[in-house]
Amino acid sequence: YQARDYAGAEELFRRAVALRERLLGAEHPNVAQTLNNLAAVHVARGALDSAEPLLLRALQITERHRGPSHPDVAVNLNNLAKLYFKRSEHAR
Repeated sequence: YQARDYAGAEELFRRAVALRERLLGAEHPNVAQTLNNLAAVHVARGALDSAEPLLLRALQITERHRGPSHPDVAVNLNNLAKLYFKRSEHAR
């Protein structure tokens, strides 16, 4: 894989999500972590609309398993806020 190989990174994260879902269950916090990483690739390549459902799913999983005050929830909220900020910049 080359630097800035978004397609390669996305494929690897998708494989990691699938493996984690199969091995740990679809609602495991490690799935949420990988969903966040996959969403970051989408954001980096400008696919903001496809990043949002990934981030929302990651947030739901994390809140359900870690509780609403866990630091990992803050990470999820931060990533979602960055997406919304970026989206508003693109709307100008």
